[in-house]
Amino acid sequence: MVETKNNILLKQEILDACTGKQRALIENFKERIKSLLDTEGLGNEEPYDTVDQATALQIIPELNTLNEALESAHQKMDKLENLKRSAHEIHVQPSLGAVVVTDKYTFFISSSPENLKLHGQTYVGISTVSPLFMAMRGKRAGEKFVFNGTTYTINEIF
Repeated sequence: MVETKNNILLKQEILDACTGKQRALIENFKERIKSLLDTEGLGNEEPYDTVDQATALQIIPELNTLNEALESAHQKMDKLENLKRSAHEIHVQPSLGAVVVTDKYTFFISSSPENLKLHGQTYVGISTVSPLFMAMRGKRAGEKFVFNGTTYTINEIF
């Protein structure tokens, strides 16, 4: 029971670290958008029609790209926040929100596939649509899976 409680606390810490990274990414996108608009004179009180049309057309593709990236980052944040509500669940197979400890790496299955380091341990973030997840899907602790010619043994899932 103590190990289960520790695993739940660890999973909550992992999710907190992921949401912190995602929050920083969102703020970075917002700042880049604001900086772009300010640089081109679109972020102040001047009406849009006073800005040189050629300048406006030049920044529109970059602005669209940044807005799309910001929207994607918000969607991932929403998924992470939803995962936090179910962090108490202990998984027996790899699935969204699970931590999968193998003989080679420890994976965290989430919507934000980024690596993070916590308490000296590296957690490799993977999504449920990644080929690596597909290779481990349906397995349980003690079973093996092969990905890119490497065999992994699952030691624990929580």
